[in-house]
Amino acid sequence: MKPSDERMLFYKKNRAKCFIISINPITVRPAFNYDDIGNGCGNNIILKNIDELEELFIFESQVLKDKDVMNEAICVYGYNNQVAKFVEEAGECIAAVMRFSTKPNGANQDHMCEELADLGIMIEQMKIMFDKGNIKEHWDRKIIRLEERLRCINYDEHE
Repeated sequence: MKPSDERMLFYKKNRAKCFIISINPITVRPAFNYDDIGNGCGNNIILKNIDELEELFIFESQVLKDKDVMNEAICVYGYNNQVAKFVEEAGECIAAVMRFSTKPNGANQDHMCEELADLGIMIEQMKIMFDKGNIKEHWDRKIIRLEERLRCINYDEHE
């Protein structure tokens, strides 16, 4: 039995009112009373029942599996080939989006979604290969900028 299976078995036997999951590092512990829960801020996620806990473990194991596969692809194909593949997938995604925008039908939408998935996988590989922590900084800055632009548009519309 894997450690995660043992952990799940423990929580199934010791059902609590909810669970506290601490993100850094990932640990799970039952919360047996409301004082255990606190306000749920910081690095904690509050789960209300065992089903949510099981879903999180399934999601967590899939994310780890996906990252393993992506790391293996980088090792097998190499950085240069994966960068070239990223460019190829970006081009195919652009073409699929343009095709859908000019002729929106089910087949074109499905193809666009497939190309978005391919590009998403390559974006994750680019993050693995090149992110030194600053993608999140850029992301946060750009989300704030988008939010500010939206506020300006909403303000202009209400005048």
